[in-house]
Amino acid sequence: MKRLAAILVTLSMGLFLGLSATAQTPSTTDKQVLNHLAIGVSAGLDGLGGQIALPLGSHVQIRAGYSLVFPKTINPISVDASKLPSDVVSKFNIPTDKSIDITPSTNFSTGRALLDFFPTKKGGFHLTVGAHFGGADYLSFRTSPLPVDPGEYATTYIEINGAKVGTDANGVIALDVIVPKVNPYVGIGFGRAISSKPRKFATLTLDLGALYTGGKHSLQTYDINGNPVELNGQSIKSLVGNSINETIIDVLDKAADFPVIPMARLTINVKLF
Repeated sequence: MKRLAAILVTLSMGLFLGLSATAQTPSTTDKQVLNHLAIGVSAGLDGLGGQIALPLGSHVQIRAGYSLVFPKTINPISVDASKLPSDVVSKFNIPTDKSIDITPSTNFSTGRALLDFFPTKKGGFHLTVGAHFGGADYLSFRTSPLPVDPGEYATTYIEINGAKVGTDANGVIALDVIVPKVNPYVGIGFGRAISSKPRKFATLTLDLGALYTGGKHSLQTYDINGNPVELNGQSIKSLVGNSINETIIDVLDKAADFPVIPMARLTINVKLF
């Protein structure tokens, strides 16, 4: 039994070393089809992240990655309660001489699957198609606890679309801007994640492109039980009134309606084999 185990270990090590040597030895017959792997770290408009890349021949490479936006929370905006929508003020009995903080935040952390097409066998310029997924609630607003009797928290509500919309148990009202969970991506790029030169193990790539959302988005709040409530046909401005600078609100509404989200990303790649 011990002899059999020793033989199996020897054969396994020989196979591993043979594959490693084959993958790392330069060859004029290298077809570059799923026989190399590179990992990378990236920084761009979609945040900080990482990716892996595999070749599908001299003209095509596939990539998959994930990016996380930092920072996620923007500085709170202090507003006078008197500038909130009148029905909110009256229903919750909010003193108009009080102020409330509204904290915007981003949640544009996304995964991506991309396909690069290179017009030439060794050149770095490429066309990219693919998709980003996740990051549906890419913009959110949270109030500070409403300055009312805590007994009103998660109890008092306004009826919207048949739902009882109010605060959570901590007195916070939430509003999210929702975009599709899967968004097509089209772009161009410079550099190869996996170099066409056999002995080059590190590369730098630049991607420039855009996500297509089609301008499709919705606003979502929550009922007193924490269940999401979609606000069909509503704009940010119609919900927060004049509580935030009108120019800022107009920009946010137009940004949510814009059909594309620009993307730029710089990545350092290292070929593992």
